[in-house]
Amino acid sequence: MVQEILYSEVVCIGAGFSGLCVGAQLQTMGVENFRIYERESSLGGTWFVNTYPGCMCDVPAVVYSFSFSPNESWSSVYCSHTEILAYMQNVSRKFDLDRRTTLRTEVVDAVWDNGKKRWRVTLCDLASGRQFQHECKLLFTGVGQFGRPRTVEDLRAKDHEKFSGTIVRSTKWDPNITLKNKKVVIIGNGCESLLLSSKMSTHSDCRTAGTGNQILPAIADEVESVVQLVRSRHWIVEDERTGIEGAFGFFGRNMPFMAPAFRQFLVAFLERQWLGYMTDGFSTFVRGTHERAARAYVKKNAPPQYQELLIPGPDVPFNCKVG
Repeated sequence: MVQEILYSEVVCIGAGFSGLCVGAQLQTMGVENFRIYERESSLGGTWFVNTYPGCMCDVPAVVYSFSFSPNESWSSVYCSHTEILAYMQNVSRKFDLDRRTTLRTEVVDAVWDNGKKRWRVTLCDLASGRQFQHECKLLFTGVGQFGRPRTVEDLRAKDHEKFSGTIVRSTKWDPNITLKNKKVVIIGNGCESLLLSSKMSTHSDCRTAGTGNQILPAIADEVESVVQLVRSRHWIVEDERTGIEGAFGFFGRNMPFMAPAFRQFLVAFLERQWLGYMTDGFSTFVRGTHERAARAYVKKNAPPQYQELLIPGPDVPFNCKVG
């Protein structure tokens, strides 16, 4: 039963990167009357929820951060979830967002009231189960896509009830789980991999956009064996670790007026990849160049018996979305 109705000019759903950005910009513009609601017990969004081994971002941290709140002390090009979460917490404190954020509160419904010209948002306090309403002129949704794990049923795993071992999902990782000397199966090489527990190469200098491929090298040294079940192959490329975080840190500490320009240079450098997404002849040439480099990298580092499983066929060109 709804017991009270609150009001603010702006309500934001979610306290991940999007929610923090909205809050910080509202503060900068002098808008004080807003509220951020977050379902979890902490801000951070996907970087609070995901804690699986090897969890990190595949975008350079220098640009995976706010231009209006740079960090001059990233420890690596691609940072771990703990470092990204710490950065987000610092941003929240810097812009005084902690006191404007209500945690452990989930949105139940949101309806536009045409008479009042307001949104009426129904929320639930997850600790008590109490529901209440919050009206606002502007409703912003910063809900992410990596907060709810797929279930075994979603993956259509046959006879999974007969499996007597431990089943854990990457999105809801159990910190108490022990993998030492266990036989492990990783289902998938994407962002919702499933791990079943009852040696591949531990190279950490390759980069793919898949959770399963982050977990595998992180646990390979402690498990007895690991098998990864993959539906589709995707391109694996060598990590471009160029020391850019050191250069950014140098500019930030010694020449702060140059740090924004360096960041923009890096953004432009990374955006060059769009050349490989077009359909003209030059883009085809660019994709071919990347494909040849990726094949060479896999053939150099992967055992021969696995190379065919790791290199996509001609039906999956570089930069193609694998379904």
